[in-house]
Amino acid sequence: MVTKPSVLQEAQQRYGLTQYPALTCGMRRMSMPDIGFMTGILSCRFYVSIAPMKLSRLLLILALVALSAYMISTWLGFDDRLAVYGVKHAEALRAAAEKGDVKSQFRLASTYSRGLGIKKNDSEALKWYQRAADQGYARAQYNLGMMYYFGKGVPQNNVIGYQWVILAANRGEQTARKALIALAKKIPSEQIVKARAAAQAWGQAHDK
Repeated sequence: MVTKPSVLQEAQQRYGLTQYPALTCGMRRMSMPDIGFMTGILSCRFYVSIAPMKLSRLLLILALVALSAYMISTWLGFDDRLAVYGVKHAEALRAAAEKGDVKSQFRLASTYSRGLGIKKNDSEALKWYQRAADQGYARAQYNLGMMYYFGKGVPQNNVIGYQWVILAANRGEQTARKALIALAKKIPSEQIVKARAAAQAWGQAHDK
């Protein structure tokens, strides 16, 4: 029976904040051609053992097509083009983010946090989550809080982490509200008191 992950585990998996090396041990980032090729091969191996002969032959043909597509895309430099697209996308986001667009700041932070098309960079992710959070963007506030809690791109800090999660929850972020309950079981009560006071002070200074 598969156990549903907790709020903290979902955050770890979603934002690359994992503390479980076994989940990624021996794995590498796969390109789209890799995924297509492996999916075709694995599907063929599975169905060949249970399907009628005609279906097995069809799946074998599909696997060969996937292999051909993989070879052609590699030869044409598909991965290189995808990398160029990722860089250009990040540059466009950065241009808008520098002008203060809060959604672009959040998306740019997420791009750096997950390594989507560009090299993963927790420090840059933290920087842009911070800018979006300072503008009151709830999703950025939650992500920023979780980065502080897990110590990603910044020294680990329960108080600051919980503070930002509180602010996100106050703005209606449902995931943040669930996280508050989970974090409250792991963070010392005196730190929670400090975080609540800091969140209240931030709200009074910014929500006018």
